Amino acid sequence: MGHSTGGIAAMIVLFMTLGNVRFDHPNLADNLGFCIKESRAQEVFLFGSGQSREMVPLISQSYERQTGKTMPYTRFVQLEHIDDIHHCFSDIRVEYEKLVKEDPDVDIILNNNSATKSMTSAMMSLALLTHRTILFIDGTRNAHGAIIPGTERIVSQTLYPIYDEMLVERAIQYFNHNQFSYAIQEMSTVCLHQQKEDYRQLFMAYDLWDRFEHGKANDLLSKVEYPGRNKEQFKNNQRFLQILFRSSNKTLRYLCVLVDLINNAERRFDDGRYDDAVARLYRAFELIAQVLLLSKGLDDIENKISFTQLRPLVTNRDRLNNYQDYLEGGNVLVGCGKKYQILTDIGIMNAEQWHKKMLKLLSRRNESILAHGLTPVDRETAEQFLKNINEFVKTDLKNAIKSSDPDIDELFCISRFVQIDT
Repeated sequence: MGHSTGGIAAMIVLFMTLGNVRFDHPNLADNLGFCIKESRAQEVFLFGSGQSREMVPLISQSYERQTGKTMPYTRFVQLEHIDDIHHCFSDIRVEYEKLVKEDPDVDIILNNNSATKSMTSAMMSLALLTHRTILFIDGTRNAHGAIIPGTERIVSQTLYPIYDEMLVERAIQYFNHNQFSYAIQEMSTVCLHQQKEDYRQLFMAYDLWDRFEHGKANDLLSKVEYPGRNKEQFKNNQRFLQILFRSSNKTLRYLCVLVDLINNAERRFDDGRYDDAVARLYRAFELIAQVLLLSKGLDDIENKISFTQLRPLVTNRDRLNNYQDYLEGGNVLVGCGKKYQILTDIGIMNAEQWHKKMLKLLSRRNESILAHGLTPVDRETAEQFLKNINEFVKTDLKNAIKSSDPDIDELFCISRFVQIDT
């Protein structure tokens, strides 16, 4: 039977599960006829066993008595496995999908007052998964538990708030495992959860942060109403981004970027993405050198290092010979290795030792598929790289940058991504 769309009101179709004739519940047909009447259905699908078919004329007669009209177009769908919830659900869903495919605007209402537990559970599951309204018949009951005619009333409920809660919980799990795009996608399927937009904005902000879009993340996080209970760490995260993005202290900003790089690498490591982790750690190793250079007034991030700046810092004449090409002036070209040579030449403690300690790992990185080679980085290499970088930062770099406020330890603390605790 065809369904019309357009400016006409949506076709109302009622899906009902149907049990057998119950002599202990002689009013069942009246109850179901009342449900059909109150639903204002234009079509009715009855799902039941072969024996349930005997109920159809009784329901039709009751409907006609209650309304003075012929019962709407009715189709009986026989379920072959009435005590198997999977089969019941699959058979009911087939009819549901046919209707929706024919008319996407069709208004399908569900009722499961009568049938086996598997059948009623299947109908309840359909209501949960499709966000459809389910009707329950309630009223005053007799000694047998049957609803007394004339006392019936329809209770209309939607189960999607339950499903929404499940989706939100799953989205939070994705977020807490740093799967931000999945968290955003999951939240987009939520219907009417009152904190949907708060969660969505939060997930988007951390997704931006995870991709180093610090300015956009900072703007978004400053407006988000945090939906979890552990607000202190969320406020710490807000503070960290504000320092990184707004501080007038260049050294502190560079330290924030360094800490963020290491945190980002740890997230990639925890996710088993070792090439991505090492790519970030390589940049962190270079940035450590840049922070140390800045502590001596040499900035090669926003500017170039000129030989004029460098010359008075290299007090050893033999080491000054390393810069013969720049004696007449010009900027010193400083790749990662060259930075550590400069640090050694200007007397930064342990710079040469750290460079030597990292050489093998740096070589592994250069041979990796995300650098210049075709070899993927293994877990052991990434783990050692991460361990060495953390040790370097929390010993020699920390000792060299003592005036930082917040200090490096606090920056690590306030930058750890919040875990949502609901």
